[in-house]
Amino acid sequence: GEGEPRVTKEDPLTPVDVLHNNVRNKLMDAQAEVERCNSAVGDVQKKVSEKQALLGNHRHRFQQLQQKKTHLLRDGGGVQRVKSVVKAIIRFDKDDIDPERINEDTSPAELLKYVAEQVKNYSNVEEKPENITKIVKRLKKMAKADLACPCCLRSFVTDDEITQFQARMTELADPDVSELHAMASKKAQDIRVALDKYESWRKTISENMGDYLELSRVVEEAKEVEALINDEEGEGYGSLKDLESDLDKEEATLTEKKELSKELQTLMTAVNGIQDTAKRVWEKMGNVKEKKQTLQYQFGYGNVDDPRDLKTVEKDLAKSSDKKEVAYTNINKLNNEQKQFNEKISRI
Repeated sequence: GEGEPRVTKEDPLTPVDVLHNNVRNKLMDAQAEVERCNSAVGDVQKKVSEKQALLGNHRHRFQQLQQKKTHLLRDGGGVQRVKSVVKAIIRFDKDDIDPERINEDTSPAELLKYVAEQVKNYSNVEEKPENITKIVKRLKKMAKADLACPCCLRSFVTDDEITQFQARMTELADPDVSELHAMASKKAQDIRVALDKYESWRKTISENMGDYLELSRVVEEAKEVEALINDEEGEGYGSLKDLESDLDKEEATLTEKKELSKELQTLMTAVNGIQDTAKRVWEKMGNVKEKKQTLQYQFGYGNVDDPRDLKTVEKDLAKSSDKKEVAYTNINKLNNEQKQFNEKISRI
């Protein structure tokens, strides 16, 4: 820039030293930035690796749970047996069952409670055919004593009515022909069948409740693990994609800083060469000046002991002048190079 010191014949070295220090400081700053970015990339890479490992564990656990779920739901397994019992109960009690209470999602504990209630209800029903015979015989005696029907209390007017009533009572009391006995026998049979079914269902539910409860636990855990996987694979803060995006940014910054450092290193090498050239120019200018002063002294004041003639002195002066011109040429070259490097530095 215009404020930068220029290389002159009086001082070709100091401006180059200023340039050298400027480039060196920028190079040191760039190298420090590279080190900082390397550390930042390492930190984010560690987080990415940890997140990948955690996500891998979640995926593995989710796969295990899915395999466990498939095993528990296998054909003929405990869960399917319980589900089959539920369907059988719904079919058996279709006219009276509450679908809100008993359905395919009902827990085994609630199923057992329902079955226990049904067993109790059926057990309290008294349907013994032998009791019918006792009751009919008792009614028959009451009618004979009161001359009236013990059920409707209608009096018998004639002996035929009494005879017909007694015959009918005898018929109803006979297990071989009585429809009451047939009805009671069928009802008792139905109760025994129902109780056998409910006891069998209760046994099946109890024996397979563990598999059913394990399935519920596996399903819930699988939902939780799947939610974790979705969160870590998503776009939110701290997700794997978020961390990978941060890593890409940090690596891009590191690449940029490395390129800058490399450019400054190249510039530093060139400036070192300029500095060496400036030192040589300064040294040569000092030698020329010293030699010129010596020659001027000898030429101006004479020296009886100096064997050189006038022509030799003139040649020495001419050589000194040539070296001086070379030095000036180098100074101009240094000025141009200094200007170019200062422009490069200003763009960095």
